[in-house]
Amino acid sequence: MYNILFKNKFNPFFKFSILLLLAITTSLFPSCKNSLFDTDGNDAELNYHLQFGSSIQVINGNILISGVKAKNREISSKFWVNGKSTEKSAFMNQIKNQSGFREAINNQSRIVYNYKDNQGNIQEFQFFQSAFREKELMPYFLNGKEIKLSSDSTGTISAVSFYHNKPIFAGTYGKFVGTEIGSAFAPKSAFFWEENSGFTELIIPKESQVFNGITSIYRHSPEETYVAGLCGIPMYWKNTEAIVLNKNLHGEVHQIIKNGNDLYAVGLINKRNSNSTGHTACYWKNGEIHELEDNAQAYGIFVDGTDVYITGATGVVPTAYKPCYWKNGKRIDLEM
Repeated sequence: MYNILFKNKFNPFFKFSILLLLAITTSLFPSCKNSLFDTDGNDAELNYHLQFGSSIQVINGNILISGVKAKNREISSKFWVNGKSTEKSAFMNQIKNQSGFREAINNQSRIVYNYKDNQGNIQEFQFFQSAFREKELMPYFLNGKEIKLSSDSTGTISAVSFYHNKPIFAGTYGKFVGTEIGSAFAPKSAFFWEENSGFTELIIPKESQVFNGITSIYRHSPEETYVAGLCGIPMYWKNTEAIVLNKNLHGEVHQIIKNGNDLYAVGLINKRNSNSTGHTACYWKNGEIHELEDNAQAYGIFVDGTDVYITGATGVVPTAYKPCYWKNGKRIDLEM
């Protein structure tokens, strides 16, 4: 039907807006210090327990969802089968070959993806959340081994997807700027990279006033590659062309898939044009928006025949997020 892409999640950890595929310091899977956890020294504000779904698949009639659990300052991966919490090992046993999912950051503060190849072997990819060096090699980790891509630009790799069992990566170019607490990486444009073609730069659309990185990549065919960006408005790139879904509202796209001739993009909009609270979970089918629920956010999508499955969370602010999925628009809450 289509290749499972790793959705690189969303904006719940960007000052009350969780970004699941963001690969900068305020990404969805943040390091131990970021805007969600920095509470101006008020430890009382750390009493929270949030969860959300980030990727969803339907295999042999079973609904498999991976996501994130955050309790106070502790972040861990979370897995569900048919709405019930389960261990990673039981979850992995049901993942079919040539598919994968994203986890929470690990104890080394790296973004983690898992992929089961066509031989049934698990390939684990890890990415830094931000660039650390100027104009040097961009590293990632495969099964614990560091691999460096040669580049004369400053940037970071933050997402991976697969086509015919071969990886294709996406990331962010930028530069280091001075801040009150020192030098920080500032994203400027996006790119995707594959072994045969090297780097392809993606230019931020003129309608955008901000760029915070990318959330995911999806290769449908050699002629079609999609990258979702955090540009303040719901948008994505098809190959190198920027496709803006709504230029008048704050919004984010977190995953893109294609089923037959239909293209789906899942994410959120904010009807108050805010980047922080009170989002509306939604998806776009061939550019037409379908709203799911107010005070909610959507991060992952899977299409099975005529059924559309979407996972994410309900809640006005991240500290109140509760995990769920929608089947054809009807919400089912996940076990916490």
